[in-house]
Amino acid sequence: ARTLQLSDGRSLAYDKLILALGADASLPQIEGAEPSMTFRTLGDLHHFLSEVRTAQTATVIGGGLLGLENAHALHERGIRVSIVEFMPRLLPKQLTEKESELLQEKFLEAGYQLCLGRKTLAIHSDQGVSSVELDDGTVLRSDLVVISAGIRPVTQLAKDAGAAVDRGILVNTRFETSLQDVYAIGDCAQIGGVTYGLWIAAKDQAIALAEILANRRSSFESPVYQPSLKIPGIKLNEIRMAAQNK
Repeated sequence: ARTLQLSDGRSLAYDKLILALGADASLPQIEGAEPSMTFRTLGDLHHFLSEVRTAQTATVIGGGLLGLENAHALHERGIRVSIVEFMPRLLPKQLTEKESELLQEKFLEAGYQLCLGRKTLAIHSDQGVSSVELDDGTVLRSDLVVISAGIRPVTQLAKDAGAAVDRGILVNTRFETSLQDVYAIGDCAQIGGVTYGLWIAAKDQAIALAEILANRRSSFESPVYQPSLKIPGIKLNEIRMAAQNK
């Protein structure tokens, strides 16, 4: 009916509707895992800033870009950090095996503990101190646990309205959902089978959709993004070159 029903009872009419619902932090099915262990919102930031004041040890679950950046931030505060990744290497989506080996050497030299190729079974908490249980029997005692396991696109509103949804809200190259005159962009959208989860991708999609709706372009083809690791002294391009020359 081209209307939106708001929580305060108001109803808004629309000709075109753009869903830019974003994403939540993904919470893996780990016994004892809590939403407060994820890092996504400003509220999460304030929570962790209060926790790190007294923390001496921390475990970061997830060896992707954000997990490593979180681990670096904790390490810079003098906290002993363990990184757990169920894949056998760090940055498995961005680096080859040889490139990951060079990156791992840098983290080991800096004093991190790496637990690679291991699955987290459970997180047990007792009076502010947690123990992270891995599938090989290792138990990591931690004052702070951070889970960095990617994102979960927000899709329920579109799904309830009858839109086609997979991991994200399915859209074509014009960002059209399966609902007439309803579009989706950003972290909530799945285009060409991909949910990007990148700020720059959301920005590109917003500009492209504005141009499509203004009849200034017909469709959108996503560029190839190469996210960078925002840790001083570590440049992925240099690691890739070093791996080629080794």
